[in-house]
Amino acid sequence: MKLLVVTNLDGSSRAVNTIVKYAQVGKELGHEVAVYGEQRSDITAVPYTLDVERFDYAICVVYEPRDFPDLPYLARLLDRMPRERRAIIDCTGRYNETIRVDHDFNHLERIDGHQGWEWIEGFQAVSDRILQPTLAPMRDDVQPFLFHGYDPAAVRRPYTSAAEGARAWSAAGDGAKNNGWQLRKPVTAKELLAVASRVSGVMFVNDVLLAEGDKTAGEQVAMNGLELPRVMGVSVSVGEALPLAQLRGAANDTSGASRPRKIVPIPVVPENC
Repeated sequence: MKLLVVTNLDGSSRAVNTIVKYAQVGKELGHEVAVYGEQRSDITAVPYTLDVERFDYAICVVYEPRDFPDLPYLARLLDRMPRERRAIIDCTGRYNETIRVDHDFNHLERIDGHQGWEWIEGFQAVSDRILQPTLAPMRDDVQPFLFHGYDPAAVRRPYTSAAEGARAWSAAGDGAKNNGWQLRKPVTAKELLAVASRVSGVMFVNDVLLAEGDKTAGEQVAMNGLELPRVMGVSVSVGEALPLAQLRGAANDTSGASRPRKIVPIPVVPENC
């Protein structure tokens, strides 16, 4: 089989490793896998080609708008590869209505300029076969396809269980230095103050208010077992620290009582950086 992958490869993110592995393993098994486009000098592990007609199928691997080729390359692809031999792998759930999980969205209209219906109609214009790397797609016209694989050779330090990995990760040595927050280490206001004081441009830190959830401010927040800290809100202000109630979004009603205010995070492109 000859498989043509249509995507905008990034040298260090998204599906670059998966596609490189497809090309390597495909060659070992007697198949040919290439990426559609001009050969790039920064990515040499996978071949590029513009010879669309030589391939059996074209697979569009899509994370964001620029994964579709620009003209005239898109027109050449659609003209020379029949529709029934094209498929789309939707890696980030674009082919859905708007989905929100905490602060994560599948449609970022203010950032990439495309609303949900544009993604759906755009996908349908390219192919009738939409695949998503999930066992349970949300739409009836989507098929599951576990696109990403597991390469045991890529694992730096294999462990036989999660508990063994956690013990090694929390032990002294490079686990504490290179793998993020050490297990069972509390978050302390003094450490945050020290770190903030070392930031370039910061002359003096008046105070640090540290609190867990809706509790009052304290000197530390304990981490137990496999717990890791997750920042729910940060405020940096000139002068005195912002009151915790204001940071959490509390507002006063007409009776003077404090009531919670619902805050909906919306992605916004700042006018000034």
